[in-house]
Amino acid sequence: MKFKLTVLAAVLVASGAANASIIDNGALGNGGLFFNAWDGTQSYTRDLLLSQDAFVAAVAAPGSFSQSWTGDALFNTYLSTANLATLQWNIFSTDTSGARRIMTTFNGTSFGNKGNDVIRSSALGIQSFINGANTALAGNESYISTSNTAAAYAGRSNSTVNANGANLLGYKTTGGAANDSFANGIGFQVVDALPTGIAKSTYTPFTDEGGQLRVFLNGSTLSMQAPVAAVPEPETYAMLLAGLGLIGSIARRRARRAA
Repeated sequence: MKFKLTVLAAVLVASGAANASIIDNGALGNGGLFFNAWDGTQSYTRDLLLSQDAFVAAVAAPGSFSQSWTGDALFNTYLSTANLATLQWNIFSTDTSGARRIMTTFNGTSFGNKGNDVIRSSALGIQSFINGANTALAGNESYISTSNTAAAYAGRSNSTVNANGANLLGYKTTGGAANDSFANGIGFQVVDALPTGIAKSTYTPFTDEGGQLRVFLNGSTLSMQAPVAAVPEPETYAMLLAGLGLIGSIARRRARRAA
């Protein structure tokens, strides 16, 4: 686990140094991950300073994947006035170079089944939002949009990155304020589409160490992790040893009888 966290810390530092002021919109491939939250009145967007390729490499590294982004001062300000009853949030990224690649949260068991043409349109829609977001970022890592009709407002009804626009992708993308633990978290997946044609695109949930990766919001902290294997209690070890001893005793008795 330590090795995987070290690898991710390294790529976060590298991404931050190269991409501290804008979200990579994926026009050249390998777009950047970004976080959104909105409540119908205001929205908050943050560059997670992590590229698609760096994320894939971190998940593939040895050990259990676990990463958290502590809420910055701006997110704490946003949450202090947000309507938590209507709060929604997600993580997105896009790649519009050649074959399309979208990474996104998903809520529910249906991952989606849209054609390559629809996903290509979705990828461009996400890119359009990122372009507006980068203007609002103005060199900062995060921003708050106070107008629900602004191009940089994450929850606009005609935006690909909100719950309604997610119909283009074939599933619900969002979590809520109640997603406060791994058990209540939502999934994270990659959607791949060919550069041409209308065949069905490919939806692949991210897994790690044999379990599905989940994302959850606990207070102002955003977390993404794989399931942690349970550590047996001392009583479990005692029962296991007792069972092995009993099996050995039975085997010895049978050997004596056979002799």
